Amino acid sequence: MTTNNDRARLTGAFLGNILARVGNDDASAEAAPEEEPRNEEAAKTRVTIRLDADVVSRLREDGPGWQARANSALRQAVLGA
Repeated sequence: MTTNNDRARLTGAFLGNILARVGNDDASAEAAPEEEPRNEEAAKTRVTIRLDADVVSRLREDGPGWQARANSALRQAVLGA
């Protein structure tokens, strides 16, 4: 039986791998396919989520835009897109 701690550990490891792949360097940005512009406000839903402090710290290390990068990592993890 999978416990909440197991799920949290597996999710953290999975998101860590995704964050490592998403990156913030120019090479990965150039390699990414162009997306059609979309109305960001209409496409977003405000939620409250509790994350481990070390996860948030790692996301914020790259500076402004950390929430968009977290969204991209989650999108890739959940939707494979």
